[in-house]
Amino acid sequence: MSTLYLITGPAGVGKSTISKRIAELKPKSALIEGDDIYHQVVGSYIPAWKEGNHLSIFWELNELIIKKYLENGYDVIFNYIINEDNIKRLKEAFKDYKIKYIVLLVTEETLLERDKLRPEDCRMNERCLVLLNNFLKANIDEKYKLYTDNKTVEETVDYIENNNRFIVGEWFMENYLLPDWKDKTKNEKVLAIISVICASMVLISILISLFSKYNLFYLYYTFIFLFLIVKGIEYWKYNKPIAIIEFICSIIFLVADIVSIIK
Repeated sequence: MSTLYLITGPAGVGKSTISKRIAELKPKSALIEGDDIYHQVVGSYIPAWKEGNHLSIFWELNELIIKKYLENGYDVIFNYIINEDNIKRLKEAFKDYKIKYIVLLVTEETLLERDKLRPEDCRMNERCLVLLNNFLKANIDEKYKLYTDNKTVEETVDYIENNNRFIVGEWFMENYLLPDWKDKTKNEKVLAIISVICASMVLISILISLFSKYNLFYLYYTFIFLFLIVKGIEYWKYNKPIAIIEFICSIIFLVADIVSIIK
């Protein structure tokens, strides 16, 4: 099954460099530079950010090109400044394929430095900061954001290739999992450790209840309740429906715990 990489971010962040490197590492790949497609229009050309632009036909063309490559077994790496509506459009159009969605970001200082390294006719100057702020304000799930200030091209590519956090849609179960340990924040690591302790206590209470004269099933219910609460908090940032299910189940075990204690 072919993979579609959707790589976006403000101008100057390094979309083209990262995309090209990913494409070079694939045995069969197609690199689609959105800017190249948009600049195919010569007569009556209008910049994409101005009224009267030709973004409508631009997106139609991109869908057709991407589809043809995917159908023929190519991994497709597409990069452009993609807004939320167009991301939804691409996700829906290619929902039967594995999609990796990466929003490359850096600080303002880094962005301006990288913009100066571009050819003079391609520099965005202060406009790249406007685009950066637009991405920061947009309703983008944190798991898709990747800050690359302190990462080399190779490190960034390796990170993208080896992290399931960027996979979207229902194509893959990784969409429902939390980031790897190295991707977790300090608070997430604390919650993960607590959940392991709770799970261990559940196992211990079950074994004691089954193989001794002591009935510790009320502890089993208690630690299952705590475990589900902790996991719900963990998942809330990444997958709210799963978190809600965790919270509902925790209430069920809390009731079971209370009943067990009363009896």
